[in-house]
Amino acid sequence: MIPTPLELSLGEPFEDVSFNPAGTSASSAKKALDDAASSLARDPAVALAPLRFLAANRFGIPDPWPVEAPRFLLEALAVANATAASSPSLASDIWSLAAILLGTWARWRSERHPGGTSEAREILGAVARTIREHATRAHDGAGRKLANAPFVVSQLGATPVLTLACVASAPLCPPETRAGALRDVARIAGLAVNNGGIGTGVGGGGVRGGGGIGPYPGTLTRPESSAQRLVAAFVYAASAAEDPVHITQLCASVFPAWRGYRVGGTTGSNESPEDAVASQTSGLLLTRAVQATAATFPDAAASLAAVARAVLRGEPIDQGAGETSLNLASLNLTLRPDECRSAASYVAAGLQLATRRGAPPPPGRGSPDAWHRVADVGADAIRACVALASCPAGGGRCFELARDVAEAWAAEGYSNPTEGADVEARTASQGGLPRDVAARAANAALGRWSIATSCALALVRCQASGAVPPDVEWDALDAISVGTNRSSAAGAYALLASARTRADPGRASASVAACARAPLAKRAPAIATLVAERVTELHALRGGFTAGGSPKTGVKFSIRSFAARARELAVAVHDAFRGFKSIAPTAWQRSLDASATHPAFQVPFLTVLGLLRGVPLLSSADDVSPALAAIDALARLEFARTPDPRYATLLRDVANALASDDDVRSARLARATCESLFPDPVAELDAVCGGGVAWSDDDALGSRTHLLLRLLPYAAARLAEDSGGADPTGGAEWGAEEGARVLAARVLPCVERCLAHGRDALVRAAHVAAVAIFRSHGRSRVTQTWFLNSYLTRALEMYPHRTPAEPFVAAIGTVAMHCELGSRLPCLAASAATERAVALDGRGDASSMDAASSLRRLVFGLLALVDHAIVPEMAAIAESAMMSAGRGGGMDAGAARAARARAYEDLVAGGVLACSDYGRKNSLVQWALRCKSML
Repeated sequence: MIPTPLELSLGEPFEDVSFNPAGTSASSAKKALDDAASSLARDPAVALAPLRFLAANRFGIPDPWPVEAPRFLLEALAVANATAASSPSLASDIWSLAAILLGTWARWRSERHPGGTSEAREILGAVARTIREHATRAHDGAGRKLANAPFVVSQLGATPVLTLACVASAPLCPPETRAGALRDVARIAGLAVNNGGIGTGVGGGGVRGGGGIGPYPGTLTRPESSAQRLVAAFVYAASAAEDPVHITQLCASVFPAWRGYRVGGTTGSNESPEDAVASQTSGLLLTRAVQATAATFPDAAASLAAVARAVLRGEPIDQGAGETSLNLASLNLTLRPDECRSAASYVAAGLQLATRRGAPPPPGRGSPDAWHRVADVGADAIRACVALASCPAGGGRCFELARDVAEAWAAEGYSNPTEGADVEARTASQGGLPRDVAARAANAALGRWSIATSCALALVRCQASGAVPPDVEWDALDAISVGTNRSSAAGAYALLASARTRADPGRASASVAACARAPLAKRAPAIATLVAERVTELHALRGGFTAGGSPKTGVKFSIRSFAARARELAVAVHDAFRGFKSIAPTAWQRSLDASATHPAFQVPFLTVLGLLRGVPLLSSADDVSPALAAIDALARLEFARTPDPRYATLLRDVANALASDDDVRSARLARATCESLFPDPVAELDAVCGGGVAWSDDDALGSRTHLLLRLLPYAAARLAEDSGGADPTGGAEWGAEEGARVLAARVLPCVERCLAHGRDALVRAAHVAAVAIFRSHGRSRVTQTWFLNSYLTRALEMYPHRTPAEPFVAAIGTVAMHCELGSRLPCLAASAATERAVALDGRGDASSMDAASSLRRLVFGLLALVDHAIVPEMAAIAESAMMSAGRGGGMDAGAARAARARAYEDLVAGGVLACSDYGRKNSLVQWALRCKSML
C-alpha cells in the first residue's frame, strides 16, 4: 500500500499537530467531532466549522478515531442530501467534507477502528454503497435537469471518486468490496467525465454549456484541489487493482478527464484558456504521482504502461480475457483513444521517469519481470508521444493548431450551438459555417490542443531527466520545440481572436493572461534553454545522435532546424501582433489590462533567446541559415524586447557573424540579410495598416526595421567586398556594384522611408545606415543616383527638425571622400545645402538661422575633402554660401553684414585652417583673403 497520503505530496497543505498548540490533539479532535454531531441535527450550518477543522487536519488526528466517527460521517451524508433543496451550497460543503473524512478513515484509520475488524469491514461496505448511490442519483438528476429533483453538487465531482478509491485501497477491504469499489470508481468517474462534473461542492446554480453545473466550469481539473483529488483517486485505485481489467476500466473512465473534447458532442474540458491551464497543471500532478508510486506497485505499473502505450498508438487494449477494446458496455461508456491520449502521455512520462531515474522495487514486490516490462513498454509509450507531438517543419504549419484553438476560446468553444440562435445561424468568425459545424470544428481543435500540449509536457519532463529513449531524442527535442512554440504563441493568437470577435476587454485580458500561465507557456524560456543546451552538447560531440537513430540526425541539420523553429515562433507572434493592431479599435486596445497582455509577447521573446543563445550561428562554411534565422527572429520580436543579458550577447554574436574574418561566410550572410529580411517596399512598407501606412504607423514593423538598420553597417561592408570574383551564392560577378544592386532592391527604399519616420531612434538609425552605405558603395552608380535623388532631397526637407545633424553631416562628408574621383556629387550636395540655408534664413527665427549656419559650416568643411579637380567649383559654392548669409529674414544692413562676418569666420575655421593638405591650404588662404575683401 501507499506508505504516505498521496494528497500531501500533491501540494495539499498539512499542519503538523506535534508543533501546533491549536492543532488536532485527541481531545480537540473529539471536541470538534462532538460539536459537529450535536449541531448537525439542530442547525447543519453550525456543523460546518468543526467539519472543516477535521477535514483540514484529517491526517493529523491521533489514533484511534472515535468509534462513532464513521457512523456520524455517514449520517452527515444523509443530512446533506436532505438539505440540498433548501441550501444547495451548504449541502455541497457538508457532503464533500464528510466524504473526504470517510475516505481518510477508510484508507488510513480503519485498521485501528475501536469497534473491531468486522465492524470496520461493514462500515467500509456501507461507505462504498452510500457514496455510489448518492453520486449515481446526482448524475442522473443532473443529466435529466429535473427541477424538482435537487441534488448535492459536490457529488458530481472528484470527491466521491476519491472516497471510493480510498475504500478500495483500504487494507481491511474485503475482496468482493474492493472489486465493487473499483467498478464504482470507474463508473462514477465515467459519469463525472461525461456529465461535465465540477470540481468542488459549492453552489447550485443553473446548467452551463454542455453540462457543467454551478459556478465552476464543467471540468474535473478545476480548481486545483479537484485535480489533486482526481489524481489521488486514480493512483489509489490503481494500487488496489490486482486484475488488469480493473486497470483498463480505470483508464477508460478517468483518462478522459484530461480530454479536450467529447466525441459526438460539443462539450469540451478546454473551453477556455483557464481550463487548458487546469488540464496541464493536473497532468503534471498525475505524472508526479505515477512516478512516485510506480516502484511500489510494479504489476499495476506494467498494466498502466500497456494501456498508455495502446492508447497513444490508437491500438486495442488486451484486457487478458478476450476483450480488446476501450468500449466498456458494462460501464455504459463509449470512448475513443483520442479522448484518453492526454492522460496517457502524462502516465507514460511518470512510468518512464520511475524506471529510468527511480529505484527498482524491493524483492518480493510484484512479479519478477513486471519492472522490466514497465521500462520496455514505457519507452514505447514515450516514442508514441514523440510521434503525436511531431509536426511538419516550415510554412508556419505548426501554428495552425494554436490559431484554431484561439478562435475556439474566443468563441467560448461553441459549447451550446443552439442556445439563443438557430442551428443554421452563420458565424462570421468561422467563415460562414453553420454554428453546429463550427462548434464541432472548434471542439476538435480543443481536443488536438489537449493532446499536443500534454505530449509536449510529458516529453519535457523526460528530457529534463535524461529519460528520453536515445533513438528518438532528436525527434523529441524537435517535438518539444514545436509544443513550446505553440504554447508561447497561444496568447498572441488569443488576443488577435478576441479582437476579431470584439470580446469584452476584461475577459480578453484574462484569457491572454491564462495562456501565459499555462505550465508549458510559463516555462517556455527554461524549456527552450534546455533544448538549446542539448543541441549545443550534440554539436560539441560532433557526432549528432546514434547511428541507428532518426534519419534526420546530424549536427548541421539540428542547428539549422532549431534556429528555424525560433524564426517560426518570431514570425508567428510578429504577424499576430500586427494583425491585432490593425483590426482592434483604439478604444478597445486601451481598455485591455496591459499587465495581463504583456506576458503574451514577453514569453515568446525570452523563448527565442533561449533557443538561439546556445546555437552556433555560423556552424558551416556553406550554411548561413542559422545566423539568418537568428537575425530575423530578433528583428521580428524587437517590439517585445525586455531587459535580458542574453539579448545583448546574442546581438553581439550576430554582429560578429556579419563582420567575421571569414569573408565568404560573412558575404553570404550579409547578402541574404539584405535580400530577404528587410521589409518588402510594396507588400509591407506601403501597405495600409490600421488606417495608416505601415512603414510609419506600424510599431512592430518599425521595431523590426530599426534592428535591421542597426545591423546594416556590418552587412554593407561585406556586400562591397570582391570574394575572388565569384558570387558566393552562385552568380557570375560579385563586388561593390553588385552589392549596391542588392541594396537597391529593399534596403535603400526602406532607409529612404525611415528618414521621415516619426520615431527619432529610427530616423537616426536610417542616417547611420546611409553613412555605412556611402562608405562602402560610394562609387557605385546606384548609390550615387539614390544619394542625389532620394537621400539628399529627403534629408534637407526634414532638416533641422527631423534630420539629426551629426549623421547627416557624416553622410555628406562620406560621399565627398568615397565618391569617384572628379565626381560633382559633393558640389551638387553643397549647392542644395546652400539653397536650404537661404530658405531657413528667410524664416527669421533664431533656431532656423542657427540651422542655416550649420549647413554653411558643412559646405565650408567640404573644401578640405573634395577632389582637387572640383576645388574651384566648391570654392565658388562656398563663397556664394558665405555671401548669402543675412539676406533673408528682413535684416537691416548692419545685421546682414554681421551675419556675413560670422559666416566668414566659420569658413576660415572650418574650411581653411582645418585643411591638412598644405598644397591646398595655400590656395585656400589666398582665396579666403579675397573673400574677406567682399564683406
